[in-house]
Amino acid sequence: MTTQITMIKDLKKSCGDCSACCSGALSGQAHGHFFFKGRPCFFLKNSGCSIYEDRPENPCVTYKCGYLTEAFFPEWMRPDQCGFIATARVHRYMEKVKDGDTEHDVERMIPYMQLIEYQGPTYAKALWWFIEKHLEGSIPNLLIEIDGGYQRMGSMDFLRAKL
Repeated sequence: MTTQITMIKDLKKSCGDCSACCSGALSGQAHGHFFFKGRPCFFLKNSGCSIYEDRPENPCVTYKCGYLTEAFFPEWMRPDQCGFIATARVHRYMEKVKDGDTEHDVERMIPYMQLIEYQGPTYAKALWWFIEKHLEGSIPNLLIEIDGGYQRMGSMDFLRAKL
């Protein structure tokens, strides 16, 4: 049985004052300036993104925050309020499958939710909320990054995957 994380568009949610994705928790490049863990985007100012109208397609426009794309995220789970940046991801890999005497490669996919601690220390209420969603089946697999360490919860395929 395959469980999918459904991406929902136009949920009428907005970033508001949140700029967690630009804060240095994620990594990428904007107009030649790199940002990564511990180094915020060069264009992030006190009032938010200083180049919002001219921000690059990748990663800025294409990045999809779980709070904005998942219908079951309540308002208090906005990253700047809960302490986590959540992103729906899919791990793709090839698997050899035998069909009679022939063997061929088949692409497999494992959906998961990546959680990155945004403002330490992580809020216990938010972490428990994600664990409850995993246990009830809304989030099939979790990759949790807290204080530089990683933990996984999910299917055996996900736990064995080389992410």
